[in-house]
Amino acid sequence: IINNTTKFNAVDGFHSAFYDNTMQVKLEMQDVTEFSKVGSALVVDTGSPHYIELVEDVQAVNIQKEGAAIRYSDAFLPGGINVNFVEKEDPTHYKIRTYERGVEGETLACGTGTVAAALAMHYNSESANATELHFKALGGDLTVSFEVSNVSYHSIFLTGPAVFVFSGSIDI
Repeated sequence: IINNTTKFNAVDGFHSAFYDNTMQVKLEMQDVTEFSKVGSALVVDTGSPHYIELVEDVQAVNIQKEGAAIRYSDAFLPGGINVNFVEKEDPTHYKIRTYERGVEGETLACGTGTVAAALAMHYNSESANATELHFKALGGDLTVSFEVSNVSYHSIFLTGPAVFVFSGSIDI
């Protein structure tokens, strides 16, 4: 459909994407300047609102139960929120699991959630000031890189594999 670069319009505005021969896509995200604290978690909007909670063991979290409780809590009405649980392996490597609104359950990976998690880890000084963070999601590995000045995050890129996962048809 595209050669090596493309530009497209999404709900949060225009994005650029770059594709290379290693089957990796590098997607430019919108700038982020606002973070909200909710208890020990952070809320970050990266084109979609995300609740980011750092946990000791991401595999031990009941994503359906805990994610739904946060997503539907009064604090995030009326639209709800996506919920991301993040486990720190070291300052630049994390595991992530996401309860996604609309899906109403766990997804294998969430790009806007991974970007929100990366920025939250940096904002909360979990990343030792690294500006390239790596995440393991159930659906694969993602990398987030960014530049920061004060609390303004810009030149944000989400990089991950581009692989064919499904084909289908609908009889009309």
